[in-house]
Amino acid sequence: MALVLVPARAALAEAPKSSATSAALEQELTALEAWVHEHGGRLSASFVRVEDGRVLAQSGADQALNPASNAKLLTAGAVLSALGPSHQFHTGVYGSIARGEASTLVLRGDGDPSLSAADLDALVSVLLGKGLRKVGTVQVDQSRFDDHFVPPAFEQQPNEWAAFRAPVSAVAVAENALTVFVDATRAGQPARVWVEPPGAATLSGTVTTAARGKGQAVRVSVKAGSGPLQVVVGGRIAEGLPMMVSRRRVDDPRRLPGYVFVELLKRRGVTVSGGVVEGGAAETHALALHTSEPLAVLLFALGKNSDNFAAEMMLKALGAHASGGVGTSAAGAKAVQDWVSGLGVSHSGLVIRNGSGLFDANRVSAGTLTGVLRHAYQSPSLKVDYLAQLSIGGVDGTLRSRFRTHANERNVRAKTGTLARVIALSG
Repeated sequence: MALVLVPARAALAEAPKSSATSAALEQELTALEAWVHEHGGRLSASFVRVEDGRVLAQSGADQALNPASNAKLLTAGAVLSALGPSHQFHTGVYGSIARGEASTLVLRGDGDPSLSAADLDALVSVLLGKGLRKVGTVQVDQSRFDDHFVPPAFEQQPNEWAAFRAPVSAVAVAENALTVFVDATRAGQPARVWVEPPGAATLSGTVTTAARGKGQAVRVSVKAGSGPLQVVVGGRIAEGLPMMVSRRRVDDPRRLPGYVFVELLKRRGVTVSGGVVEGGAAETHALALHTSEPLAVLLFALGKNSDNFAAEMMLKALGAHASGGVGTSAAGAKAVQDWVSGLGVSHSGLVIRNGSGLFDANRVSAGTLTGVLRHAYQSPSLKVDYLAQLSIGGVDGTLRSRFRTHANERNVRAKTGTLARVIALSG
């Protein structure tokens, strides 16, 4: 089943609620089509029986529309097919240690979308075990991906600083975003404020803890400098209020992992005398290596959590695999389009530009989506892992609060998609 609606903004909340059975599906779809057209929208819908491909109902099934996050269904299928469910990403530290000192350490990765500060700290532990006490310069090698950090179509909203619009890079920590935490203490005292990942930013300013009932008025600004970002805070948060959490993307991710890595080294007693620079591609001697979870696990970020960053990282990783060279969004998008085209399913009007479906980038029809879903369901090599990454109605992911009457049966597995003027659901 796939539904892609592009309605007028004002009409989104007024869609008719369907309680259709299979026998009434055509009637319900006709009513939905009338409602969509009445409100100035377009509809692409396809209902197909997975066992034999029989079309149960359809409307504009070959009309390619913006699929929003339903584009992740194609990204997941193409990546899973090309790399395999056991594929893992690697992030390593390269260089040499002599008498406890490394003149240069290189941090290098191949696109792990899940890399965390804790993972980098584990690398530090390995280096300490090798006797490391002093470091000169830390280099960050981002050469596995190209230097176009902003995914296609993300430039349409350059002033959007939310983490869902984060840039992508071959070495990326904490999804190339930083989080500011503000925790009230006692009235009249400064609130506790900190930034994660450690080392990503300097922090200045004070947030005052106000008396109970005074509400919250916290100011957070982030500025770029020659080194780590500069976070400035101010305002108040009332005693007894929940901790405030503000998460935003970084603008330039190239050196961010290096700043975090240096801070973690210093916290463990390692002296770092130099700065963080880009480069190091020529260094081949591995000192420590972190391996991600298998791809089958990482895909949960796409299907269940609709993580844009993970989708765009995987698209570039797919591009690197397909081209045998540097990972680019264009190469990844071509690999997705080629994969769909090779399935033998309807793909009229198919356009793939990015992997997440964010903004106005892609065009996919409901017929293509049901074709991809049926292929995944029928494929012995895809079925288990592909279905596992989808949200379960009434249970988890973006469907946690939907299809609750089916929660016990766990028989609704689907992907949502929502933009300002797009609603999509496929499963």
